[in-house]
Amino acid sequence: MSAVVRAFGRQALRASRVALGLAVLGILAACAASQSGADAPAGTLSVHGLLVAPEGVGLPLGAQAVVEVREATPPRRVLAEARVPWPASDTTVPFEVRVPAERLVPEATLQVRAALTGLGGVQSLSEPRPIAARPGRVDLGRLAFAPARMDAFSTALQC
Repeated sequence: MSAVVRAFGRQALRASRVALGLAVLGILAACAASQSGADAPAGTLSVHGLLVAPEGVGLPLGAQAVVEVREATPPRRVLAEARVPWPASDTTVPFEVRVPAERLVPEATLQVRAALTGLGGVQSLSEPRPIAARPGRVDLGRLAFAPARMDAFSTALQC
């Protein structure tokens, strides 16, 4: 093999490494920009996190997570919610819920809770997490689900 061919091969390899590095940096920059909350309107509370499927539980086709932000004290109104489709093959799914500024009451405490629905009902629930009712970004980290326990029948019985 001639010296010219070897030199050309090394330059091509170097150029492809640089291109790959730039592509990775571009992807990372795009991810950082999308998670910065910069596109949320001023005064909005933006709650982010990662939903974690219950261990050993197969998720039905068409499963969906519902993440609610509600008042922690009566009347416990729901201030915002997000419905997140859950691909059956995934064990974690990111979420974001935005509470508009006009729904935030200063000094109030809010709760974030998620439910995993499928097969016509609630399959799993997360524990409620308290957050302050302040504008800005809140990262809850991981919200893990546990199987839902119903204390009574969810439908009326007809005898």
